[in-house]
Amino acid sequence: MPAAERMPTLKQKKPSKRSSRKLLFLLFLFFITLLFLLFFRSSISKIETIEISGNHFLTDATIGQAVRVQNGDSFFFTSSSAIEQRVRQLPIVKEVKVSKHFPGKISVAVTEYPQVAVEISTSGNLSVLFANGSTGALNGNANFSSVPVLTGWNEADPVKMKLCSILAKIPPEQLSDISEIRPDPSVSYPDKLKIFTRSHFEVTTTVSFLPGKLETLRTIAARNEPGFISLLDADTYLPFRRDNAKDNTNNSPTDTAGKNMN
Repeated sequence: MPAAERMPTLKQKKPSKRSSRKLLFLLFLFFITLLFLLFFRSSISKIETIEISGNHFLTDATIGQAVRVQNGDSFFFTSSSAIEQRVRQLPIVKEVKVSKHFPGKISVAVTEYPQVAVEISTSGNLSVLFANGSTGALNGNANFSSVPVLTGWNEADPVKMKLCSILAKIPPEQLSDISEIRPDPSVSYPDKLKIFTRSHFEVTTTVSFLPGKLETLRTIAARNEPGFISLLDADTYLPFRRDNAKDNTNNSPTDTAGKNMN
């Protein structure tokens, strides 16, 4: 066959650089996905410890129920803000801070409302009263020595809620002589109180007047024998009757005989 009639040689196609890069990317993506799956299935990605601190009246179990996560749950898919929102719904929780510490530790720091009183219900049950008006069960952290005892109050009385808020703002030394607080409302003073002191005085005042009248109460009590003190728009003092003075000084403040001056 003449040379002019020979068939031309076909050129072989070279591998596309674009195809090679795509294959490498797919392999890389596969291995990365595999590593992520292995990591999230491993124990290092799980919650191992839930640390609760700052609670005095709430038990760890109660807070743990509000947290709603447990050991073995995913560490990375657990939301700190969601936990804070749930724990903050507990009645006596004032503030809560949740922090995550890799690997596997969640810290829940709780701040409770302060205790302001102890309450004896109409059925005789004892409970702790907090600054926001919430009640809690007694435990070893309850304070009995320097807080007042509230008696005769309805559970949802708004005056009691206001009283708790005010008691939280009063220095403990100003409350140290107050042993019992009862509601004693009148038409003129819907938030009127009857207070009995450890120094055997019977005091009439109001929730609104209370913070500004405590120093007056201390001054009158320091200078006079036990008796009736009225701390309303005007301040007055009247000693107990002489024939009852001995009995009054021997009885507890809640048993003190006397009359309402208003």
